[in-house]
Amino acid sequence: MTDSDAETMRGPEGSESLQFVTDAAACAALVDVFQRVRNIRADDVKKNFGPPGRGAAAPLLVILVSRRLACIFEMLVADGGAEPFDGGFDPAEFEIVTDRVLDANPEGWAGRHAVLVDDVVNVGSTLSDRHRDLEKLVGESGKVTVLVGIQNSDRVDEDLIRPLGILPAAENGPIERDNTQMNQLALDLATCLYRSLTPYFTDFPIFKLITAPAGSLDRLVASERWLTADVTAPIADENQRAYTFIPTAETEDRIRGKAVAATVAAAELLKVRVYTNKASDESSELRLVPICVPGAMTPLHLDDVLREVADALRETGDASGLKWRDWRPRAKHRLLQMYLSACVTAEFWPDLTEAGVEAGELGQSALEARRLDTYFGAVDGKKVAGAFDGAVALYRSTAASALQRERLKLSPVSSLWRHPEVRECASTLGKLIELRASDSPEAAAPPRPALDKVARLSEHGHWVQQILSVFGDADRASRDEQQAKSKNPSLKDRRPFTDGIRLEELARATGSDPASDDPWERAVTSLAIDIANDLGVAVPATVDGSEAGPVFRHYRIGEGAFMA
Repeated sequence: MTDSDAETMRGPEGSESLQFVTDAAACAALVDVFQRVRNIRADDVKKNFGPPGRGAAAPLLVILVSRRLACIFEMLVADGGAEPFDGGFDPAEFEIVTDRVLDANPEGWAGRHAVLVDDVVNVGSTLSDRHRDLEKLVGESGKVTVLVGIQNSDRVDEDLIRPLGILPAAENGPIERDNTQMNQLALDLATCLYRSLTPYFTDFPIFKLITAPAGSLDRLVASERWLTADVTAPIADENQRAYTFIPTAETEDRIRGKAVAATVAAAELLKVRVYTNKASDESSELRLVPICVPGAMTPLHLDDVLREVADALRETGDASGLKWRDWRPRAKHRLLQMYLSACVTAEFWPDLTEAGVEAGELGQSALEARRLDTYFGAVDGKKVAGAFDGAVALYRSTAASALQRERLKLSPVSSLWRHPEVRECASTLGKLIELRASDSPEAAAPPRPALDKVARLSEHGHWVQQILSVFGDADRASRDEQQAKSKNPSLKDRRPFTDGIRLEELARATGSDPASDDPWERAVTSLAIDIANDLGVAVPATVDGSEAGPVFRHYRIGEGAFMA
């Protein structure tokens, strides 16, 4: 099918928020995949498809497979400028969630019609895995349909996707694009998200836009309680900036002394990201994303920590009733991230007000509620929002105690780090950084900024590029490996490059100390990852292995890894 054929079949090219997608047919395909979701719902109503006793009124289950698609969905809903988004998605008709909900062992899905939706299929392994998990949840009386917008003709594994029943392009299935075209699309979509102030995140609280009157953003950036870095990505326009606020030692001690002790004892990363866009009157729109990551934990320890949080919240009167005990360990780890994020936000919020930012009251009403609903499911999303209010109230009512930070106890080896090629690449980069740093500030990590000053990563571009190139090299190796396996079946059992690398591993290899007493030293490598995340070079994910194995966060090769 030619591009002109695709445009004719798919109608509108998209919305204002997709204006940076240079491939018109690809743009239309991304919007059209949601129109096909609507068509399925309409067809189900006609056929009266639904679980016994619920009939056609049962909402259509729609599972968004990729992090990027979930972000694109949120951007298009907020924009509302293209079919089918101008009509919204009525919760009575559509239950739209991300595939992360599968980790929470959702109930009541038996007999449902579920639609797996993916924006792009490169290889097909993730989509195949989710399809298998979903079939177990809906059971024999249910039904699973797979919809895809675009397919990578150079990389897709036909053996993986054939059982999924994806329609061919001639029957309104996915259009095909090669590697080069897919790379351009990844850059275009990252630009769309960034320019619309839609953070490329799904597993942290995301706040509604906040107004910062003229001058207030400058006062916030100059705060003496936070170390500030300008981490603006190269896809920003001239009015946009992105900042990361890392707590000073005193601020971090206060957070650790007020949060439930077990939760912060081994927290490896505490910071707040702020995306900004300046208007003609010099005011700015701000979007906050607190990022607080627990260290590696065993599932048993994680259960103990969450029980302690639940007990503390219950004493404050929290009655959200979130039932997390049957969740998979990685879902519990992400829930703990939510609690820690509430604590850090509660500490940062007064700084907004003091700077003159019109932040309003901190509570669930300040959150993008739809993000929580799609990430946790409509029922649990509302319970998480209620627990957020309880966590903020608990934090504010707790007197700070003298709590010392624990050293990292567990240091599991990530799957990507097990590749000798990746370790060698990171080690070589570490040596290059050390060698060149004495001659060029651009090759060195940004030094700790003075209070009321800003560290600008644009002045350390070579250092950023070196760190991101670990993902670029791993992506190239992954593609070479896939090509080799397609030609030689005996290589099928070789370890894939599809998993991630831990921040601790990357930091040590490139010359930073993730166990330092200095908050800046511990977090500095994550500043490069901030840019990698916004570009789609790296994808944050939470993993758990065996039932007794550790749960931890790592960074996978992203759709934009080629940019590194």
